[in-house]
Amino acid sequence: MKMRFSLSCTLVLVFGLQTFLSSYVYATSELSSDNSFLSETSLKLQETDSSIEKVKINKKDVEAAQTLLQSYIEELEPYDHFWKWNNPEPAGNPVPYYTDDTSSPIVYEWKIQCDNTFDCGSVIIATLDGESRVMEAGTDGLANYERLTQGYEKNKNKLYYYSAVEQYVESTSQDEVTVKDLEDTTQIMTDKKDAKNALKETKERAKEIRKSGKLKFKDEDGGMSYSGTVTKDVPWTSGTWRCNSAVPCYDQPTATYNGVTCVNSGGCWPTALAIIFWYYDRKGTYPNLYGNASVIASDVSVDASMVQSIGNYMGTVCTANGGETSFGSIALGMQYARDRGYSVSNGTHVWGVWSAWIRVVNEVNAQRPLIVNYHNGSPTTPSWHIMVAYGYQSTPSKMIHVNFGWGAWFPDKYIPSDTAITSTNVPGVNPDIIWMSLVSIVTVPL
Repeated sequence: MKMRFSLSCTLVLVFGLQTFLSSYVYATSELSSDNSFLSETSLKLQETDSSIEKVKINKKDVEAAQTLLQSYIEELEPYDHFWKWNNPEPAGNPVPYYTDDTSSPIVYEWKIQCDNTFDCGSVIIATLDGESRVMEAGTDGLANYERLTQGYEKNKNKLYYYSAVEQYVESTSQDEVTVKDLEDTTQIMTDKKDAKNALKETKERAKEIRKSGKLKFKDEDGGMSYSGTVTKDVPWTSGTWRCNSAVPCYDQPTATYNGVTCVNSGGCWPTALAIIFWYYDRKGTYPNLYGNASVIASDVSVDASMVQSIGNYMGTVCTANGGETSFGSIALGMQYARDRGYSVSNGTHVWGVWSAWIRVVNEVNAQRPLIVNYHNGSPTTPSWHIMVAYGYQSTPSKMIHVNFGWGAWFPDKYIPSDTAITSTNVPGVNPDIIWMSLVSIVTVPL
């Protein structure tokens, strides 16, 4: 019997519950007032910051995370397109993310500002017993917490973090429950009660794990190390692109499969493959993959018909979670290229974090973007997400530069090849409290 793995490619919904605002301020970094153009944005940021609950803060954890933050910025600045020569630095207080309603936060996010913009991404760091690790980092656009609380700055907000694709905000104004997700366009859980239950179950599980008091970071890739280029991306080609490399950053469009329409969620698999096809068409090596020069010149305007065509090849279907595709459908997707006159193979599928990481390095070094499959480990909302990888960072830890397929407004991120905060001392409970792992990669042989 063959097993079918379906991929749900949209974000977990963000929603609101009643919380209480604390005036506790815990960070030493202050908003910059050196540049006049920052003044209005700084006031907005202060309003957002003041709306977020900050209780049970561990000062030593914040200090440990802040030490890693500074070294991480120094490591990445010389290589990243948006940070290079722009003096990135923390823009304000770190914002805490919780795992449940009784424990102290272990995850903090710093907004980053640069000389030329106040919105220079953010860095999210977790700290346990003095050890800190980067959970994710973006180098352009708003911070995650700004997206989560956007439009609700006057409410009382509490943030929760479980992975790069599972984050929640509890937001209340006069006892009104609000439902929102990071994309702000794809509504996965349209029933607010379902959304509320999802977070409730996750918090209860997290609470039981935190009770063990023996949380630890999982050893990266079984403790294996890799020595190589610090940071490298598929290089930019001629022209000025909105995205972080020559690889376009398209959003999932609306698509219709078998008479059912996926609104703004046509599927991560066909979107990822379309991004890579566009990249090679743009380079001129495979100019018939799309063939419309005016569209190819844009790195943000996706042609929905191409994504839908690839989705039709791959057997994508619409579900309540958006476009879903069987993971083994890469061969079907490559038929799209063959039908346009190109003799290409089906690609190489590599399983396992360590083997996949080595292949990411090799493909990026050869200027070939590739498909990565990440598993989000929440037992209440288990899911996989297909993304395009076009860069990597090998120190201070192994990070992969990915395009989420959520459009130019959602910046690309550096995310760990494998990350977990875990405890093995809770019988009958999945021990991972924060988990997002690289399951496999697929090379696209063009």
